[in-house]
Amino acid sequence: MEFSKLVKGFEVSEEGHKIGHIEFNIVNGVMKITHTEVDKEHSGKGIATELVKIAVEYARHKNLKVKPLCSLASHVLKKDDYSDILE
Repeated sequence: MEFSKLVKGFEVSEEGHKIGHIEFNIVNGVMKITHTEVDKEHSGKGIATELVKIAVEYARHKNLKVKPLCSLASHVLKKDDYSDILE
């Protein structure tokens, strides 16, 4: 799998085909994660969780706080300890 940075998110591809993505907006030092999606045939493999973690690492690198507006991102960030970066 290959993860690529987009202007407002990241996408993941397998064998040259996009299989998932995460979208966010950055406003006033806060990354607002708005949507995470993985193709149904690839669900249950942890790809969406990995997309959230990649976005969070990007936010850390850019010294941003994170506000998960998408339910999947919110679930991932509550399950693991990300309290240091949450808005």
